[in-house]
Amino acid sequence: MNSLRAVFAGAEAVTLISTWAFGRRHQQAQNVIDAAKECGVRRICYTSFVGADDPAPVDEMPFLPRDHKQTEALIHASGLEYNIQRDYLYVDNIPNFFAPSWKFCDNRWISNSGGVPGAYVAREVMLSGL
Repeated sequence: MNSLRAVFAGAEAVTLISTWAFGRRHQQAQNVIDAAKECGVRRICYTSFVGADDPAPVDEMPFLPRDHKQTEALIHASGLEYNIQRDYLYVDNIPNFFAPSWKFCDNRWISNSGGVPGAYVAREVMLSGL
């Protein structure tokens, strides 16, 4: 928390981008919100994920938007102003995380999209909107 407070001191807005630490994101987000409030930050800008607004209970939701739904709820309850941007998967995830799995799938791209194309985005493009 001390490192967050040191970075947030004097800031009017903070951008919260979730980590790959699934299962710990909720606490990480709460730490950011708490530190932001302590430092007088007025606005949180959060890069969420498509599907985070699913009305289903969190334990019945698809894997990826679960933590984002919980983080959005924390932000809504924080009393801070906010911008929430629901991104899709980042394009750099393809070579970094998904492409290596091809060797396990006979060099085929296998997805659960049912043939629906994905709207992959560049991180830089998403950040320019904040």
